[in-house]
Amino acid sequence: MNIFYNPVYFKTKKVFLTKQFKHSIFFNLLIDFNYFTNMPIPEKFILSGPQKRMNNLVKAFKHDPEVKFNSLKHNNTYIVQFDDFGKKVVEKIINSNIENKKIIIGHLYNVENGKELNKLTNKHSFIKKLVSSDITYSNQLAKDPNFKKENTLICPSGVISKKEVYSNLKIKNRNNKCLIYFKKRTVEELDKLINFLKSKNLDFEIFEYNKYSNDRLILAAKEFSFGITLSSTESQGFAIQEIMSCNLPLLVWDKTINKYGGLSLPGTTVTLWDQRCGLVVKNFEELTSHFDNFYNNLDTFQPAELVLEKLTFEIFNRKLKDCFNF
Repeated sequence: MNIFYNPVYFKTKKVFLTKQFKHSIFFNLLIDFNYFTNMPIPEKFILSGPQKRMNNLVKAFKHDPEVKFNSLKHNNTYIVQFDDFGKKVVEKIINSNIENKKIIIGHLYNVENGKELNKLTNKHSFIKKLVSSDITYSNQLAKDPNFKKENTLICPSGVISKKEVYSNLKIKNRNNKCLIYFKKRTVEELDKLINFLKSKNLDFEIFEYNKYSNDRLILAAKEFSFGITLSSTESQGFAIQEIMSCNLPLLVWDKTINKYGGLSLPGTTVTLWDQRCGLVVKNFEELTSHFDNFYNNLDTFQPAELVLEKLTFEIFNRKLKDCFNF
């Protein structure tokens, strides 16, 4: 399999003089160096979901002898992004003499490029679109009438190695503290949650989207006894799934409406979930009424088991290869 990716999808302009490395041109130089050497970037330098997806892709396939990065060596090709870079790769393959060629494209594309990709898959039977979750798949037709189920595949990206999950399953003696993951929800909702936890005399730490260190989030997920997510709808939800991989039981204050391109679509905060992970509630009243039962049974939850079954790099490696059996 060939894998094509390019950090141009998420890179932004930087400045020369700055106190924060993430705003420096040297940050982009680091990204470029790791890209040309196909090496993952340290987690503390991951600043966005698309960057995380590409980084996890490299981790999952870096040492795979059956995979070539950004080079046409095989007849199966996975292109992570459908932007100007991805379109040029697709055009090159379509016009090539490669026999039995197959192309899978996703998960990174904007609204208009997603519609263009649907037309492309309808035109060429050897091209398929990739989405990361069942909920994203089920919303495709509402987003674009040109969508055809048979031309779209589901495969979430891996978020952690199998070895790391096994290690996390052994964590004991956690601190009696709550991790709050806060992303694109109202301050009023957050205040309600904070006041409730204070009324229970429980310590907590807030991790607000785009304002925390990835290293600190993972450390807290390994040290604290439980977490509460107050987050928006997700197509996959890397941060929450990484928290789950640390075997931290979660109480999820769910968001069930996804605002997308002027549409109101069904959505969820947690795209992969079962009863081992914790508890999902629809509103603050449900959260307060079910909290004691959740909190008093933390030892019964094992969210890392679900991650081990569905979200490791090893599972992603195998499933993405299996996607080419169309």
